Amino acid sequence: MDSEKKLRITPEQAKTLLADSERIHTFRSLTGILLGCDWDKSSIVEELERNTFGIEIGGEQCKRMGHGLVIWTSHNDPLFVEADKDRIKEMEDQLLK
Repeated sequence: MDSEKKLRITPEQAKTLLADSERIHTFRSLTGILLGCDWDKSSIVEELERNTFGIEIGGEQCKRMGHGLVIWTSHNDPLFVEADKDRIKEMEDQLLK
C-alpha cells in the first residue's frame, strides 16, 4: 500500500475491524511517549458513531503494532485502536481495487 495514501472508512466499516474482545487496547502518541489504555468495546463503538474528524486504516507501523484502526478525536489527536489484522488487510484490498 502507498504509505502516503489515506484510507478513510465509515464508522460501520470500522466496527467490523475491531478486535474480538470486550476490552480493546488503544494508545495515543504524546510527546516522546506512547500512552496505552484499555476501553470497553461499547465505548469504542460510541466513539466511532459520534466521530466527526475522520476514521482511517493506519499506516504500516500502526498495523504491525496491532493498532491499525485510527480514530481522529480532533484534528491533531489520533486514537490508535487494536484491530483484527486479517480483516484490515481484507478491507484494504477491497478499497484499493
